[in-house]
Amino acid sequence: MKILVVDDGQLAINSLIRILCRVAPDCDYISAMTTDDALTWMRQGPMDAFLNLGNAGHEWPPLPA
Repeated sequence: MKILVVDDGQLAINSLIRILCRVAPDCDYISAMTTDDALTWMRQGPMDAFLNLGNAGHEWPPLPA
């Protein structure tokens, strides 16, 4: 399972991924700090989960289906 974690703070991303690894150690965790980076990852193939930690003030374009 691929999980994309997005936030503008690396510490928040790392903390969440550490917690998630305890619950679901067999998942592949991918991180992105910008909208552009997240969209680049999503264009490379489907993600099973997308976690946006709340980038205040950022508008997301329509996500690919």
